[in-house]
Amino acid sequence: MNKLLIILLLAAVFIFGCTTSQTNNANQTNNTKDYNTNTTENISENIIEENNKISEIKTCENEQITNNTYKKTNLDIWGNKIVWEEQRGYSYYLLVYDIATNKLREIPRFSYETSIASLSIFDNEIITLEGWDIEMYNLKSNDTKEISLRYTKYVSYPDISENILSYTGGANSNTVYCTNLSDEDECTHVIEDIFSIVKGVKTYNNILTWISKEYGSYNIKYYNISNRQKEEKIKCIEMYGYVNCYISCHYAENKSDIKTIHTGKDIDNIAFYKNLIVWQEKNSDWDIVYYDLSSNKTTKVVKNSADQINPSTSLRYVVWQDYRNGNWDIYAYDLINKKEIQITNSPQNETNPVVFWKRIAWLQDNNIYTCVVK
Repeated sequence: MNKLLIILLLAAVFIFGCTTSQTNNANQTNNTKDYNTNTTENISENIIEENNKISEIKTCENEQITNNTYKKTNLDIWGNKIVWEEQRGYSYYLLVYDIATNKLREIPRFSYETSIASLSIFDNEIITLEGWDIEMYNLKSNDTKEISLRYTKYVSYPDISENILSYTGGANSNTVYCTNLSDEDECTHVIEDIFSIVKGVKTYNNILTWISKEYGSYNIKYYNISNRQKEEKIKCIEMYGYVNCYISCHYAENKSDIKTIHTGKDIDNIAFYKNLIVWQEKNSDWDIVYYDLSSNKTTKVVKNSADQINPSTSLRYVVWQDYRNGNWDIYAYDLINKKEIQITNSPQNETNPVVFWKRIAWLQDNNIYTCVVK
């Protein structure tokens, strides 16, 4: 009897143990799923954190892409394409270097005898100002065309983003112009910033931004061209002694929509990309300042007694030339990690930096250098 009881008790313990084991295994399986899910999330977070840690350690291996003594100006960048003007004797050439293919192209011009007053590249479109004429070159179609200007014969600061072309009405003008080049009607926005002198107009995604000088102070302003109503009116313009009148399509202006986002004593060299407006501002020295349209916040990038000038911006970095070491070096500000980075450190002067995402290009001794911040 006792043996039978012992056998029954052992059997009960065995069955209970198996059930418990299965339950624990099931729970472990469920816990493993939860753990794996959480681990995946943790890994993702750790990767982000690790990437941020890595990004704090910056290296930028310089690559020289030109090797001659010709004077170079009007440097700009978009994607893998670096564009500039090069003076050879009494002739001026427009050149594009493709970093991906390691190929240099010469862009045909209507006249090689005049220098380019300003230059801008967006995607495959290059906009140049030559005299009072705006010319556009398409890198895919290899077509060069002159942009017809209906509202003014004087032009300054042309800029292009998407198919939107912006410019001012020339020196000492108080008017900003903007045309969508893909619009069949070629309607133009005419924005009068009264009591001011406008300079440095930039555009991105239906937003125009510019520097205006009024009553001795400088302002950063912007204007949204979205949802404007088209209108038609008779427009007359005098050019070269002739008066030409036509029915013109334009957009209704709303002066109350001109917004002032910053005021300073002296402001110059505005840059604009997506939601970041960047400029140099002088108090006791030149400093780099940016405004974030998404947060409506103004930030001063550098705090030292040296000059920082010629800013450029992408969504990752603000770059500029800096004189804190007794000569011009290139510096960058990491917008994600909120850290300053020294890009160059040589006895030569490095100037006029431009940036697209992580790639920076600049001038040194009449040659062009580039690097990718890693």
